Amino acid sequence: MLLTTNTMLLRELADPSNQRVWEEFDGRYRPVIAAFARRLGLSEEDSDEVAQETMARFAQDYRNGKYDRERGRLRSWIFGIARLRALDAKRVRARRREERGESALEQLPDDQAVTAAFDAEWRAALLRQAFVELRAMTKSDPKTLRALELLAFSEKGAAEVAGELEMDVAAVHLAKHRGLKRLRAILESLERDW
Repeated sequence: MLLTTNTMLLRELADPSNQRVWEEFDGRYRPVIAAFARRLGLSEEDSDEVAQETMARFAQDYRNGKYDRERGRLRSWIFGIARLRALDAKRVRARRREERGESALEQLPDDQAVTAAFDAEWRAALLRQAFVELRAMTKSDPKTLRALELLAFSEKGAAEVAGELEMDVAAVHLAKHRGLKRLRAILESLERDW
């Protein structure tokens, strides 16, 4: 595994001077939070601010001992912070529109839509990390890995991927079959550890 488990990460976060673990934590969660905020319709700038505020609040609360593993998963706690920050940003944006004389009737998403947006971004982050780990631990041809990646992240079919990578369609299907088996195992491990 290239990254530490959440248990190890939480243990090491207790030391505020451990720059490496704080950078790892930030690299794991900040992109997910920013993408989640963009999915809710916030601008790039507002999304980055939501991510920054979420990370700062997490650090403050964690250092003050407010996280209790018995009450839930780390991901759920961070999602709760991110959710509040994103909805606050949407409310601020609606007030600014109202001050400019525009309609402030911006619909805030319901809880189910917000949760679905965060879960989708979380799954995408896990899949990206799984590909990083697959590349690091496999001896597969880079073209084979690229075929699997294109099939997983794009709307392209096997024939289109085969043409783009100058492979035959059967080789693309084989890459998908073999790669997905390894990728599923990595994803299971990441889901358990993250």
